[in-house]
Amino acid sequence: MNTKSNTDNNAFYYTPSLPSSKEELDVAPENTILTHLHVDKQVLLTSMCYYHATLGRPVVPTRTWKNFQSGRYDKKMDFIEWSKWKHSEQTSEEFQTVCSFIESGEANGFGVLMGRCKDGRYLCLFDHDTKTLRREQNESEEVFQKRVEHQKTAILIGHTIMTKLPPTKTESSVNNGLHSSILSCTPLEDKDNYHDQAAIELITDGLVIVAPSFGYRNIGSDVIAEMQNPRQWLYHQLQQNCILPKAKEEHLKKSVKAESYNFDIAQLVDLTKFAHRGNSEYQGAHPVHGSTTGNNFTINTEKNFYYCFRCESGGSALHLLAIQNGLINCGDQLRGDNFKKALNFAVDKGYISKEVVAQSKTKTVYKELDETETIYVSRPTVVTNEFIAEMIWSRTELPKYVKYVFQTETFEIVSEIALGELDAKGRTIIYTPPYNDSLKKNTVIVPSSYIECSFEEVFSDIDAFVVLSYDACGQDALVRLLTRIAVGSWFMDRFVADPLYDIAGSGKFAPILPIRGPSQSGKNRLAFVLRLLSYRPYFQMSTYRIPSIFRPIDFWHGSIVLDEADFNNTNEKSELIHFLNCRATGTPISRQNSVDPNKTDVFDNFGITILTQRRGFDDNATESRAIPFYSQSSDKKLPILETDEMLMKGLQLQNKLLYLRMKYYRQVTIDKEAWVSDLSDHRLIAALLPLLALSKFNPALKDTITATAKAVEMAKIEEKANSMDGQLINCLWEKIKEHLFEEYQPNLYYVLESIDVTESDGKEIVQREALTTTMLAEQFKWSPTSIRKALNSLGIAEKGLSPVVRVNGKNVKVIFFMPDLIEKRLKEFVVGYGQDGVTVATVATVATSFIPRGAPKQQTLNVDSAGDKPILALSLESSKFAVEALAKECVSCEPVDNYVSSVSVFKPPFQSVKTTYRYRQYTGGEYCPLCNSAKATVEIMDHKGDEFIRCQSCFEKMMATYTSVNWEPYEYREKQGASLEVC
Repeated sequence: MNTKSNTDNNAFYYTPSLPSSKEELDVAPENTILTHLHVDKQVLLTSMCYYHATLGRPVVPTRTWKNFQSGRYDKKMDFIEWSKWKHSEQTSEEFQTVCSFIESGEANGFGVLMGRCKDGRYLCLFDHDTKTLRREQNESEEVFQKRVEHQKTAILIGHTIMTKLPPTKTESSVNNGLHSSILSCTPLEDKDNYHDQAAIELITDGLVIVAPSFGYRNIGSDVIAEMQNPRQWLYHQLQQNCILPKAKEEHLKKSVKAESYNFDIAQLVDLTKFAHRGNSEYQGAHPVHGSTTGNNFTINTEKNFYYCFRCESGGSALHLLAIQNGLINCGDQLRGDNFKKALNFAVDKGYISKEVVAQSKTKTVYKELDETETIYVSRPTVVTNEFIAEMIWSRTELPKYVKYVFQTETFEIVSEIALGELDAKGRTIIYTPPYNDSLKKNTVIVPSSYIECSFEEVFSDIDAFVVLSYDACGQDALVRLLTRIAVGSWFMDRFVADPLYDIAGSGKFAPILPIRGPSQSGKNRLAFVLRLLSYRPYFQMSTYRIPSIFRPIDFWHGSIVLDEADFNNTNEKSELIHFLNCRATGTPISRQNSVDPNKTDVFDNFGITILTQRRGFDDNATESRAIPFYSQSSDKKLPILETDEMLMKGLQLQNKLLYLRMKYYRQVTIDKEAWVSDLSDHRLIAALLPLLALSKFNPALKDTITATAKAVEMAKIEEKANSMDGQLINCLWEKIKEHLFEEYQPNLYYVLESIDVTESDGKEIVQREALTTTMLAEQFKWSPTSIRKALNSLGIAEKGLSPVVRVNGKNVKVIFFMPDLIEKRLKEFVVGYGQDGVTVATVATVATSFIPRGAPKQQTLNVDSAGDKPILALSLESSKFAVEALAKECVSCEPVDNYVSSVSVFKPPFQSVKTTYRYRQYTGGEYCPLCNSAKATVEIMDHKGDEFIRCQSCFEKMMATYTSVNWEPYEYREKQGASLEVC
């Protein structure tokens, strides 16, 4: 086998030269007839055109010439548009036109369309060829030579396979490749491309240039050999060379048998209702389970094949017929009794003749389909009480398992795993690593091996990897926390140690990591870093079909990276929000099976989610499950694109993290009762639980959590403050701080828009205007209905209250709040909110605490003047409840009158006693939590004994606002407690 190399623009090329004679193929040469005839070239071409025409295959005139820049003959020109003959025979007039191009010398060769011949056989071609390898600009010599050696190996395997073909018409191509024509007795669909593994391709349709065209010569027999099934023969040869797995060969053998009973698929579907996408491609809605988009189903009339994008499956006409008649569901295999029934349907409807079925040894086929002893199941992870097995893929070989045995603490590499399990038909279940397009096209990333390391070592490597790949712009501590959370994704399945206690939506939590910022702010680069640190990341970009995410995740059980995840609608009705919320809580997604109403398809959906966005979520629940990071444009001169060095280090980290997952799998136990001090965000704590579990092996993780978790919580509050709920709460808080509220009942207030004080006849007249949802709608440009729904969902007041209150002689729908309820929302949505701020602002008195929460609701509350003492008028039931409660706390609280009708009047003596607040000088140096702009100088203790601090300005405002409070200085720190208020 010869090789040649040349230098062009400092780029090195490796061009293999395939065997050019039968001697090199170790096959005895056979004398050819036409090659040795001393006849004119055009006459020879024309005679060979007639030879192929007798087979019933169309021929096409071509012209080939040499590309002197590359030294290869790669310029080909067709004089006639030949695709029309893929569906129709070539007429004698059209054939004469082809010959005229050859006889005139315009064409120096011709091609033949592969496919069905006149006698019912199928013309196909084994193409043994390869492409010139070009050394890339940044490719090292070592890597390039590995590619060269890999190609040499593939050529040798192909050479071995070609020598085993029967004597047939074999030609040396213009670029020293080999073409071996074969007549198949079995219909062949699609071509089989094994260029990377064996430099061989089985061509079953399309145009192929043949000898004696320019540069092509026949080096084999003049007669094309016949084979029962060339595809099956090729699979067998590939298996002998360890290229095709046995499981796949068995599956393909069965599908080839099923093709013997194929018929025209266009008879099953009305193609007039489908969009014509090409010469033989039609697209529309699935004829059985339909489509929400109307484009989930395609039919290729040339290949006689259908494909369903929803179920990610396809098949022949017989397969589709079985689905239409309810024998199987879309996506299921056609086998056993269902296969027999489908054949009967085809015979009854005239698609297949009885003679074909009778003559095709169907009993043998049935036996092979029914009595299969083994079933192969693709699964990326297998876990038992004895071991854990994770798939690995080196990208040059078939995937394998790395298996770690817990008791012996040993690793081993295996190709498949048998646990002694049987399916419903008694067949042995064998687990194999998946090998599909998601893996081959690197949509999902799996480790290539395992590398021994420690947690301390891998975290050090991660920090170096971040510095190499991304500029945190001063947010190093937060980025460090995000990378640790990504590492925690490798142990997400340790939330539930015992599968017996695994309940959907309970006991698990996985955070959403949105990376936000404008264009060119480095979002994608950080997503790239986190992707390579996460467990089995699955990548999707700007998808609008949520099933295309949760269906593969159900298979891979890993992390998700969503690029460009800015959707027009991210509220609670969005399908994306439903998906993310289910994913965070570990709730599987259910879909009713469209074919079988008694069947429900359930998709497992749990793990961390990494997003790149420009803005946050509208839905507050989803935002609360997120740990947002705001990326900034960097002045650091980082590479524009991810370099090979970055990719290499990231993939090495995958191998190290795989080792840690398997080594410590049984030792990692997530404590769901663990707590992080100084945090109040429960979902943030839940997101950090895997890290707390890993801190057992790396105590430095606790320092990372302590240093950054509070900042993360503040960042989440800032983001939530911008949501609809957050804007409403902050607006109400601004009103409350300005004392724009009115007490309606004890412990119940409503918000005011304004208070106007005017003078008339020497008297002050106070005009109060209540805040309404209409006012908020005008301010925020939202609808009053949406604001009312948002306020109800926030739960800042008890349910069932009538919002109509009489204010300034008018009935107005007000916005109620209760101090203890709204305070929970203030902590969640207001940046810098201090403890008990709303309680201080509303000056809650002891009288308020005397009314238990379970007291009957008051129907009316009118405050009148009876001399200089206030009188409260309540309903009979409420007043009795209140008086009895007061009597327990204060013996001097006695009813003034007996209960009269439905109203009772009493004098609460606590109204004449002022509430006492004590204060002293504060020198702690902290900032005032109310204004957050000046240092606190005063420490205050309220009537309950609770302490808080204020700056001098805020303290003076409080004293001026709360004139009903008795302010006393004190020089001791002991809390006085509620005894200060005893009547």
